[in-house]
Amino acid sequence: MALEQFRIANVGHVASDTFRLFFALKNPNGTAVDLGGYTGSWQVRVRPESSTTVASSTGQNPNATLTIESPASDGKITISTDALTTPGLYYYDVEIVSAGGIRDTIARGHIRVHPEVTR
Repeated sequence: MALEQFRIANVGHVASDTFRLFFALKNPNGTAVDLGGYTGSWQVRVRPESSTTVASSTGQNPNATLTIESPASDGKITISTDALTTPGLYYYDVEIVSAGGIRDTIARGHIRVHPEVTR
């Protein structure tokens, strides 16, 4: 995969909502990246260097998901979690791994979680 896929995506989120982000990965020539055989994961932390995750799609108790949408040849990924319930600033990144073990970070940034107004 080309390095052009890397994105910095800083986003806002309301604490009571399900957090979702969508990615459509493209090759340099504009065609979709075929994600057949790929796996992926993503994590959210209070600080990038923190040893504790707020949300994670991996580990013993995952509370987030990363879905490679079908068909994988369309290059589409969805990440989601319901774990972002406390207002504040959080950091995340999204990684995919090819069948050959090549790891690529496709996005990173921060998530500003805002308090809910409508109850």
